[in-house]
Amino acid sequence: MEGWNTNADPDQHGVGYLLHGLPDHIVDGYFTAVQELDDRIEIRKTSAASTATHMR
Repeated sequence: MEGWNTNADPDQHGVGYLLHGLPDHIVDGYFTAVQELDDRIEIRKTSAASTATHMR
Protein backbone atom coordinates (compact mmCIF):
# COMPACT_ATOMS: atom_id res chain seq x y z
CA MET A 1 0.00 0.00 0.00
CA GLU A 2 2.96 2.28 0.56
CA GLY A 3 3.63 2.37 -3.16
CA TRP A 4 0.04 3.36 -3.80
CA ASN A 5 0.41 6.35 -1.51
CA THR A 6 3.65 7.57 -3.10
CA ASN A 7 2.53 7.16 -6.72
CA ALA A 8 1.15 10.46 -7.96
CA ASP A 9 -1.24 8.86 -10.47
CA PRO A 10 -2.03 5.18 -9.79
CA ASP A 11 -4.87 5.29 -12.35
CA GLN A 12 -2.36 5.33 -15.18
CA HIS A 13 -1.47 1.70 -14.39
CA GLY A 14 -5.02 0.39 -14.77
CA VAL A 15 -6.76 -2.64 -13.37
CA GLY A 16 -3.67 -4.84 -13.64
CA TYR A 17 -1.96 -2.64 -11.10
CA LEU A 18 -4.79 -3.26 -8.64
CA LEU A 19 -5.05 -6.96 -9.40
CA HIS A 20 -1.39 -7.39 -8.60
CA GLY A 21 -1.00 -4.82 -5.82
CA LEU A 22 -3.90 -5.75 -3.59
CA PRO A 23 -3.20 -9.51 -3.31
CA ASP A 24 0.51 -8.73 -2.94
CA HIS A 25 -0.28 -6.50 0.03
CA ILE A 26 -2.54 -9.15 1.59
CA VAL A 27 0.09 -11.88 1.20
CA ASP A 28 2.79 -9.66 2.71
CA GLY A 29 0.56 -8.98 5.71
CA TYR A 30 -0.22 -12.68 6.05
CA PHE A 31 3.48 -13.56 6.12
CA THR A 32 4.09 -11.01 8.87
CA ALA A 33 1.20 -12.38 10.95
CA VAL A 34 2.36 -15.99 10.54
CA GLN A 35 5.94 -15.06 11.49
CA GLU A 36 4.73 -13.28 14.62
CA LEU A 37 2.58 -16.27 15.58
CA ASP A 38 5.55 -18.60 15.06
CA ASP A 39 7.73 -16.39 17.29
CA ARG A 40 5.09 -16.46 20.06
CA ILE A 41 4.79 -20.25 19.83
CA GLU A 42 8.57 -20.62 20.15
CA ILE A 43 8.59 -18.40 23.25
CA ARG A 44 5.85 -20.49 24.88
CA LYS A 45 7.56 -23.77 23.98
CA THR A 46 10.81 -22.54 25.50
CA SER A 47 8.99 -21.34 28.60
CA ALA A 48 7.12 -24.64 28.97
CA ALA A 49 10.33 -26.66 28.57
CA SER A 50 12.07 -24.49 31.13
CA THR A 51 9.22 -24.89 33.61
CA ALA A 52 9.17 -28.66 33.10
CA THR A 53 12.93 -28.85 33.71
CA HIS A 54 12.67 -26.87 36.97
CA MET A 55 9.85 -29.11 38.24
CA ARG A 56 11.98 -32.28 38.15
